[in-house]
Amino acid sequence: MRSLLAGDVTGTVYPVNPKPAPSVASRRSPTSPRARARRSRIVAVPAAQVPKVLKEAALSGVRAVTVITAGFAETGQAGAAMETELLAMARENGMRIVGPNCLGLVIPIRRCG
Repeated sequence: MRSLLAGDVTGTVYPVNPKPAPSVASRRSPTSPRARARRSRIVAVPAAQVPKVLKEAALSGVRAVTVITAGFAETGQAGAAMETELLAMARENGMRIVGPNCLGLVIPIRRCG
């Protein structure tokens, strides 16, 4: 969250915290992703919660998700099955997924000056 806020993010960043907390990194934090319907999400919750978060994102109209969470295909058959479930959910809902188990995206910007 701090990296997003410190960077040159052009959109608004909304943290969503499943545990009741008034804020995350000084930003208001709703407990449900449905509270903020946006085009993209970054997911960093325990692996067992990722399918639920993706389903809520799909219901909110989210079309792009980055899943930072580890604990999928790299952990064996059970994790691979859960990863396959995520892919099926994404395809059914027209979502694109980066991850799981990734650090996100880096878009280098060359500044001339």
